[in-house]
This record gives sequence, structure tokens and C-alpha cells, in this order.
Amino acid sequence: MSCQHPNCFYPIHSTCTNHCHWSLCEEHINEHRKSLLTEFEELLQDLINPTDELSKLMETRKQIFTVEQHKQLDYLKQTHEKQINIIELPLITINKFQEQHNKISKHLVQIKTNEISLKQNDFQQIDTLSKEINQYKNSLKAKENQILTMKLLAIFVLHKEGDKKVKILQEEFNLESFGYFERRGVQPLLVFSARTVTERTALGTRQSVEADQNVNALVHVYVRPDGLASVIIADSEYPQRVAHTLLSKVMDDFTNAYPPSSWANMNEQTGKMASLSEVLRKYQNPQEADPLMRLQKDLDDTKDILKSTLVNVLERGEKIDDLVARSSDLSFEAKAFYKTARKTNRCCTLF
Repeated sequence: MSCQHPNCFYPIHSTCTNHCHWSLCEEHINEHRKSLLTEFEELLQDLINPTDELSKLMETRKQIFTVEQHKQLDYLKQTHEKQINIIELPLITINKFQEQHNKISKHLVQIKTNEISLKQNDFQQIDTLSKEINQYKNSLKAKENQILTMKLLAIFVLHKEGDKKVKILQEEFNLESFGYFERRGVQPLLVFSARTVTERTALGTRQSVEADQNVNALVHVYVRPDGLASVIIADSEYPQRVAHTLLSKVMDDFTNAYPPSSWANMNEQTGKMASLSEVLRKYQNPQEADPLMRLQKDLDDTKDILKSTLVNVLERGEKIDDLVARSSDLSFEAKAFYKTARKTNRCCTLF
């Protein structure tokens, strides 16, 4: 038999058993082997570029991770120093009280040994020191009570389609500060306020809306450019920056749980993100949000957060009473509760 190479009639020398199984003459089998080797080298060379790219990519990620880790360590250090300062400042004042106490104690020893006489001024010093200590003690308690009395009343995740259509995908409430019967009226009003403010907030906008001049409550809202929105309703003492940090966290968590492609097809109240109730519980104390503040780089300056009132948020010609009357979020009982609370300026009403 002759060589299988085209136009070759030389006798077969050997067969390419590992590749094409052609039977070739000596010249063409050597040529074939060289060709295969060249092809293999070229393929191997082609692997160098993507391998180098992967290597560079991982090196870049490593650098980013290292930089981010240093930032986190710096932040933890700063937070630690801040917390230490918070503790040390009162200790400095307390040490001054102790120094004054020690000074008076030494004075007492001198009086007992008849080195000096007991005078009216000595009693005045003790009285003054006692008042200063009690005043400082009360001021520390007042600061603690201020934190403890801050309240997050509700958190909502919503989706805004078009100019106004808004769906509430998930909600959580903390109504422990209200009486049992009040809760049945308050909760629908919170839902109504969340939907109303979100409908009137443009895409890509943050704002904090005062519910009413007679009410100690703020509606914090952030509508992302992709239409996902979150609302936090809290009392006015709750730090605005913390509230808006939580808004971003809630939406990031929701996006991880439900991809954007699913939002338009979700029905009302179908979100089941377990972390929402944990956020509402954990961040009743705003100090718990300190680690989150570093992550929200877009909130370094709160001047970008619009501040408004509910009346200003409403469109021209709209009245809150008319919106309440037409709202499907409010039952007959809730509307009656609203009217009664409105007339009496009850603290539990939001409008």
C-alpha cells in the first residue's frame, strides 16, 4: 500500500496511531509529526495570555482585598478609640470628683486632730460636690434614656413601577409602644404613609419626611434608580443617617434574596426575607449600626437627603384627608381612628 498523503505514491513507513491514524511514508510521517508539534506549541502559547490575565485579575483582587482590609482595620481602630473616648471622658470627670472627695477627706483628718477648725464652708463644699455629682449622674442617665426611647416603628420594602404605581413587597412592624387597640389603627396608617411617600419620591432620591408638626415621627425613604424602594418610619430622635444606612442595607439584602427580574412579577406582601425582622429588632439601638456606616460611602454627607413635610410631598391640590378617604390600605376602622386622633392631636397618629 502507498502513502495516504495526496499525490504521494511512496510505500508506507508508519501509521499515526495517536492522532489521525493515517498511514504515511517516511517523509510525510516526519512532516506530520512536526506539524502536530507546531500546532501543540501554538495552542500552548495561546494559553499564556488568558493565564496571565487571570493572574493579574487575582493580583488586583488581592490588592483590593488588602486595601479594604486595612480600611476595615483602620475603621475598627477608630471605632475602638471613639468608644474608649466615650468611656474615658466621664472617667475624667469622675476622677475630678474623687480628687475633691479626697481633698475634703484630708481636711476632715486635720479637723479630727484639731489642726484646724470645722467651719460652715466645709459643709458648703460637701453640699456643692454632692449636687455636682448628682447632676452629672442624671445627665449620663438622660443620654442612656434618649437612646433607649428611640424607636423604629416599621420597615418596608417596595417596588415602584412608572411614576406612581407602588407595591409593598414586605413589611415589618414594632408597635409595642402602642396599646393593643391602638395598634389596629396605627399599622394601616404606617402602610398608608409608606406607600404615599414612596409614590411621591422620584427614582434615585432619598428624603426624610415629617409626618406632621404635632407628631414625633419621620418617614425616611430611598427609591433606587432601578425602582426598588425602602421606607423606615421612626421617631424624630432616631438618627437620620443611621436610618438611611439601614434603607440601603435592607434593599441590598432584598436584592440578594430576590433578583431584580422577579420584582415586577411579585405580588403584594410576597417577600419573605427573614433578615427584615432582625434588622427591625437589632437596630432599635442606633449604635448597633456603627459597623454599617463605613460601608455606605454614598451617605458620607447627609446634605443629599431631602428634608420635607408630608404636606410639601403631596402634589398640588392633594389633601391628606382626601387621600385617607380614598386609600385601600385603610379599613373603615383605621379611617375612623385617623379622624379621632386627628381631632385630639393624639401622639400615636402620624398625620
